Amino acid sequence: MIIEELLSSVAAGLVGREVKDLRIGFGYTGAWLEGGAAGVAFSFRRQAGHYCELKSGSGELHQRDAMELARLALKPRLVDSAAGMAVINAALSEKIGEKENINGDVMEYIEVKPGEKWGMIGNFCPLVDRLQNEVDLYVFERELTDKYLYPDWSAPQYLPKMDVVVLSGTTVINNTFDSLLPLCENAREVVVLGPSTPLAPEIMASKGVTLLGGAVIEDPSRAMRMVSQAGGTRTLLKVSRKVNLALK
Repeated sequence: MIIEELLSSVAAGLVGREVKDLRIGFGYTGAWLEGGAAGVAFSFRRQAGHYCELKSGSGELHQRDAMELARLALKPRLVDSAAGMAVINAALSEKIGEKENINGDVMEYIEVKPGEKWGMIGNFCPLVDRLQNEVDLYVFERELTDKYLYPDWSAPQYLPKMDVVVLSGTTVINNTFDSLLPLCENAREVVVLGPSTPLAPEIMASKGVTLLGGAVIEDPSRAMRMVSQAGGTRTLLKVSRKVNLALK
């Protein structure tokens, strides 16, 4: 499982370390590690159900060992998994240096060939607006809130035919990443995108991913406040820098 590999890659830097703060908001879950690094993971609030809290430890999470909290990423409940992935993403962000990445808009680094088939797991509205008149676009979502969306269960039928696939970083949190990647083997580009994206270039490249488009939080204090006040992607980008890692 991709989560197990990510967890192993950051374990040495998390054992014996504290989580300075952990916030679970409507939009994102955020973790701020002792030493300054912070990371986020999407909060699946609609899937949380009536029992929306962590299994244990609410109010005392800042006293837990960071590795203990990171292991929550392996749990089946998405509230737990998001908390664990936020810790993992915080640790991964520490390994991203200024000179090792390309800042800016991810679309600057993907060639758009008119008429190609693009598959998108997750409704990235700004990308949809830019691409829908240039490529044959298939956007897969669980909740069909727009007429151009396809149900997520239909993705296995279409993804093997795609030239470019854009996967939301949330696919790691909800454990769909491992089943989706084999369906993308015919694509010339496989992109993992969004603030939840684990910035782990070696691991992702070994899976066939060609580009990571994530973010590194530069102001953890403000980011945690934004998370707890229902901040979303656009809000978090005010305290982050976009990071694009080309893996091929």
